[in-house]
Amino acid sequence: MATPHQTGKYYGPGGLWKSKKKPNEAAVPESPFRNDEKLDVEHVSNTSLDPTDASQPARRRREAPPLVRDLAPEERVRLEKVLVKKIDLRLLPMLILMYLMNYLDRNNIAAARLAGLEDELGLTGTQYLTCVSILFVGYILMQVPSNLFMNKIGKPSLYLPTCMVVWGVISAATAAAESFGGLVAIRFFLGFVEAAYFPGCLFLLSSWYTRKELGFRTAILYSGSLMSGAFSGLITAGITGGMDGKQGLRAWR
Repeated sequence: MATPHQTGKYYGPGGLWKSKKKPNEAAVPESPFRNDEKLDVEHVSNTSLDPTDASQPARRRREAPPLVRDLAPEERVRLEKVLVKKIDLRLLPMLILMYLMNYLDRNNIAAARLAGLEDELGLTGTQYLTCVSILFVGYILMQVPSNLFMNKIGKPSLYLPTCMVVWGVISAATAAAESFGGLVAIRFFLGFVEAAYFPGCLFLLSSWYTRKELGFRTAILYSGSLMSGAFSGLITAGITGGMDGKQGLRAWR
């Protein structure tokens, strides 16, 4: 272990002090930092810092508020569990419901095909498959820009519901399609708007949950897509069987 004489450092009443350079010591090379960037290492106190003293350097780690800091560890764990349950009840049900609607609107073209879409629009060859695939072009293009925009405005509670209303309007506009080109345009913009939802949900969840809690909540959110498969068949059967020809419209419209 180096001695104080070798290190040039001595302990005094106030903490750790660097000794003055001796005349017979080797010259110390100049620091690469500018004068205003040099760290203040002349004195590092070994006593606790006073948060009310503005002259002392700021702590590197932020501490909890006094109300939380003064709690017993068991009480703090209990209150944290209560808080997570409240977040679960307020956040997850609505996100799952919206994701279920997202999947229904995205995949309803298969049900529309069974109800006469392909015959009424005169789709031939690979035109139907093109209409199915074009949605994912808009979906892929918009995922990253959407999250960047949501991060910039900082209002996911407004941004995600707005996107849901817009994709609902676009999905309803499918009933007005009269040709292959119109259906392709509608499907492209539907994917363009729906791309905001799932990445946006992950962004929102990561803002409320810790890394340890996030995986389970993401799995619960993803279960919404599975539930949409359970409900889509029932909805299709009801519309196809009971609404075909109503108001002069085919069931798929």
